[in-house]
Amino acid sequence: MQTVLDQKTVASLLPKRKRNTNKGDYGKAAIVAGSEEYTGAAYLAAAACLRAGAGYTALFVPENIFPYYVLKMPEVLLKKFDRLEDLLIYDSIAYGMGMGVSEKVADGAAWLIGHFTGKLILDADALNSLAKYRNLSEVFAQKKGDVLLSPPK
Repeated sequence: MQTVLDQKTVASLLPKRKRNTNKGDYGKAAIVAGSEEYTGAAYLAAAACLRAGAGYTALFVPENIFPYYVLKMPEVLLKKFDRLEDLLIYDSIAYGMGMGVSEKVADGAAWLIGHFTGKLILDADALNSLAKYRNLSEVFAQKKGDVLLSPPK
């Protein structure tokens, strides 16, 4: 049996927001994504995060593709991705979308697993990088927060 939800039904399932709040009242989300080859991944991830209801949303992209995102989504804080430590102030982090498979991506994912205490979402590029360059048992033995995994490619 297939169930179809209309807009009214979906709206009734979501909590109503109070009128006297700001974006910071609805969580701080960071998205670390993108590469020259996959510039759309970061944009799509940030848009999905906003649609899901995140308040304060920051998009971290590599410096070489930073100009592509300027003024594309003014509601998202756009930042150049430099240091993993800068991510620790967020409630949730999505990491890996469109970053490709590399040892650098694996290092970042492993570091976040071992240091971040919030909700961490690892995309397929992060998971494939970990599988290729790290011992998964050792990495996940160091887990500090909740880690959600998207299926690898």
